[in-house]
Amino acid sequence: MTLGRVGVLVAIIATSGLLLGFGIGYPLSKINLDVRSSQQLDHVPLAGTFDPAQALVQQGDLPGNFTQSTESPGFLTLIGSPVCGNTPTVTSPLGDKQTRMFTTGADGQIVVSEVQRFRRPIDANYYIADLARAFDTCAGKTFFRGTGADRVAVKIRPGQPNPPVNDYVSYTLVPEKSGKTQVIVAFQVGDVITAFQFFGPTRPPVKLLDKVQLSILARTVPNLFGATKGVNGAVPLPTEATTSTTVLPPTSSTTSTTTTIPRKKKVAPTTLKPAAPTAAPTTRAPGQ
Repeated sequence: MTLGRVGVLVAIIATSGLLLGFGIGYPLSKINLDVRSSQQLDHVPLAGTFDPAQALVQQGDLPGNFTQSTESPGFLTLIGSPVCGNTPTVTSPLGDKQTRMFTTGADGQIVVSEVQRFRRPIDANYYIADLARAFDTCAGKTFFRGTGADRVAVKIRPGQPNPPVNDYVSYTLVPEKSGKTQVIVAFQVGDVITAFQFFGPTRPPVKLLDKVQLSILARTVPNLFGATKGVNGAVPLPTEATTSTTVLPPTSSTTSTTTTIPRKKKVAPTTLKPAAPTAAPTTRAPGQ
């Protein structure tokens, strides 16, 4: 009986501890611990302030084992392509879409970069919202990426953490069996949508894609993400040296010379004496 009571007591304590741990751990797991706060860009003033090509991935944004390819990315592009059976609408595009692709060769890693400019910032915003809806309808489901021999069953998982801006979407497409893992990032800057994708045997390091998106933002929104933009509490360095006028002391002492101007003596006014009276002319009488 005593042994049975001890066993029941141990079971109660273990169950209580399990429930207590779950009760504390589950809420903590839902807390967002992002260390970077997203910036809400003011897209209207940004429209037309930069060359859309600046929003493409550049060689310096990637590690040295990536080289730019001369081939077209083809079906690997995102903008204008179907997502889980839905094709996000590209409303009022302005000009053709620009693309660029980088590869590592034998490693099998690929980065595809795309930029599409729209006539109005609101049109670009519609595309980001439509793209997010297309992915969200298939979240947790299996769908097929590609066609023919490239057709692969994938599932949608969370994408790049800590988005630097709002109006941003990111997802990871994980193959169910074999194939490349795909990470998608797309965000709006003014009237431009920039999107880049990573394809590789495994998910890329977070810092790799983080550098890519921050480099794009540094070129397109330099006042917020440029080289002089520091962390919270830090004072950014000025972009130009401040010119100040400094009065330097003379190189040699200067002896002050005082010149005394002699005062003029006051001249007493001269009083002219009246001339002596002239004798009156003598007039002789007639006949003298």
